[in-house]
Amino acid sequence: MAQRHPHDDPEARKANRLYWESDLSVNAVAEKLGVSKGRLYDLVAPLPVGVRCPDCGGELAYPNRTAQVRGLVTCDTCGFEGDRDEFEGPDGTGEKAGGSGDDDPFGAGSRDTEGTLAPSSLLGRPVILGGLLIGVAGGVLLARWLRD
Repeated sequence: MAQRHPHDDPEARKANRLYWESDLSVNAVAEKLGVSKGRLYDLVAPLPVGVRCPDCGGELAYPNRTAQVRGLVTCDTCGFEGDRDEFEGPDGTGEKAGGSGDDDPFGAGSRDTEGTLAPSSLLGRPVILGGLLIGVAGGVLLARWLRD
C-alpha cells in the first residue's frame, strides 16, 4: 500500500475513488486507469474508518477491500489489527473510540468517474450481512445435497 496520502496527486485520488467507492473489480479499475494491478496497489491508500487506535491513538483504516468486507482494521502507526465492531459506538460512528467522522477521505466528493453518487450500500455492513446470508443459504443447500 502507498505511504503517501491520496490527496497528493490526481491519479491517486481517482484510483482510490474507483477502488473504494465502486463495485468494479481490481482488474477493471486497473484497466480503466490504464495501469498495472501492481501500480494500482501502489496508488491505493488504506481507507480511514474514523476511529482511533486503542494502542497508540493513530488512525485505524481498512488496508484493502477484503479487510473492509470483513470489518478488519489496522493501524499504520503501530501495526495494531482488530475488528471494527470492537471500536464502534452504538450508532456506528466510531464515537466510542473518539473517531473523527471524516466523510470524504479522498477529496472531491463521493462520486465515481461518471459523476454519479457512489452506491454506499456496497460498502460496509450491508455487504457483510448479504454475504453472511448467502453463505448460510449455500451451507444449507450443500448440507442437503451431501445427505442425499
